[in-house]
Parts: sequence; structure tokens; C-alpha cells
Amino acid sequence: MILTCEPENASTSKFVIDLSSLINKAVEVFNDPVYFPSPCNFENSLEKMVWALEDLNAMRFDTKVEFQTRIGQSELFSFWEGTFMKTVKWFSKFPEFMDLPMHVKLEIVKSSWLIWIRLDQQAQTANLQRQQFLGEDWYMSGEGRCMNLKNVEIDLGFISNYSKDQLGACMNLDQFKPWRLSIDELVKLNPTNVELNFMLIQLCLHDAQKKFPGEIRTAIEKLLEIQANNLHDHYVKTMKTPYYSGRLTKMMKILQIVEGDIRRQREIAQLVRVFDLFCIDFSNPEMFEFF
Repeated sequence: MILTCEPENASTSKFVIDLSSLINKAVEVFNDPVYFPSPCNFENSLEKMVWALEDLNAMRFDTKVEFQTRIGQSELFSFWEGTFMKTVKWFSKFPEFMDLPMHVKLEIVKSSWLIWIRLDQQAQTANLQRQQFLGEDWYMSGEGRCMNLKNVEIDLGFISNYSKDQLGACMNLDQFKPWRLSIDELVKLNPTNVELNFMLIQLCLHDAQKKFPGEIRTAIEKLLEIQANNLHDHYVKTMKTPYYSGRLTKMMKILQIVEGDIRRQREIAQLVRVFDLFCIDFSNPEMFEFF
């Protein structure tokens, strides 16, 4: 429909956004020494990652939550940088991950950061809705920011020559709508911090495992095995709960919902690329397989 009516708006010439500075920042974080608080005693790497996520989120309630009413170029670029670096810092506290070669670490992070932040924001939203700090129409949209989907202005003029209405014919601009089901399940499950971190690991690494062959896939399989054993030890030794299959089933159900949404978003992103709907591209397109 769009191509027939206004083919001249197709963006065959792209403005390339250089992501090398972000990748360089990730390398710096991975090269920095990793410190954990003393005298804290961690039983395994999963518990270390729990501490890491809690530390990254420590300032969340120290300041007022900002009500976001607009998404434009500056807001989107800021979101990309902030969420990518948050993902990198979280992965940097994953001891077995940090033992991997640098190029393997970078490939995994570049592939999974948008997936990681998706579940992280849904978990934040579910937690605040459970405590009745957010209503059903409110979603976390970044660190310390939330938005009401009925009152948010979306400006896509910097990425496409087509109007918002035209893009809406082939893209789901309301990316939060499919989140409703997974958020409802998160509210009901009320995952512990250990369970949430395990879900983040499982979601990211399971997706990366399907993309990479050879040494990267072998490394990912080992990481998944280690964390599955750590979760088992957490239930049996720490929680004294040897029968945890019910909670594990609910966790896997949530991950399946999120994975289904990601598959749909990737299909949409592929259509966007094929029909040149956007006038921007990325120096590392593997970092933006979906939006």
C-alpha cells in the first residue's frame, strides 16, 4: 500500500549511525577489574548476578519517577545507550561469561541487549503494578521513566520519510501491547531476584545459542548448564524446596511469551529493511534485529 501510493518516500539512501563508541565502552567495562562487596559471601555466580542487578537498580526509588510524554530522536538515542551499557555492566558480573574471549563476549552482548532490557522493563513494570504504584496503562520505558500509552507522542520523523499513520499500517508502533500477557504472568509469579536473573540469563543465552555456531554455541551451552545447576542448588540448599517444577514451569511460560513477541518483532523489522521504510541504518546491524 505504501509503496504503491508514495514510492518516492522509500529510503534507498541511508544515514548510518556509528555504534563503535558504544562497543568501545563495552570493551572498557569488560577489561575493568570486577569487584564485589566485602564481606558478602556468594554461593555461586547466579547470586553474584543478583547482587549486580540490585546494584544497578539501587537508585531507582531514590529519585522521583519521570513521566515520559514523548519519544523522539534524543529520547530514543539516550534509551539505546543507557540500556546497552546497563546490559554490559550486568554481564560483566557473570564470572563464567567473563572467562570467555573478548570477541565472544561482544557477540553475545550485541545479540542480546535488546532482549535483556525487554524482560528487565517488564519485570520492573510488573513489580510496580503489583504494588499498585503503576496502573494498567503505565509501563516502565527506561531507567526512572514510565509512560502512559494513551498519552505518549511518538515522533519518527528522524528515521522515516513516512508518517506515523503510514508506518502503523505495517508496524506495531505500540510495542507495549504484546507485553500485557507476560506482565500479567510476572505479576502472578512474583519472581524472586534469583529467579528473575535466571530468566534473564536463559532468555538471552537461549536466543544467542540459536544464532552462533562452533565455539560460541559451545560456550553458551556451558553457561546455561552452570546456571541451571545454580538455580537447582538455590531451591534445594538455600530455599529448602526440592520440588520446584511448578515455579520453573511458570518461568518458562513467561519466557515463551517474550520469545514469541521477539519473533514477531523480528519479522516486522525484516519487512522494514526489505521495503526501505527507514532512512537510518547501523554500523552494527546485528545489534538491531528488532525494535
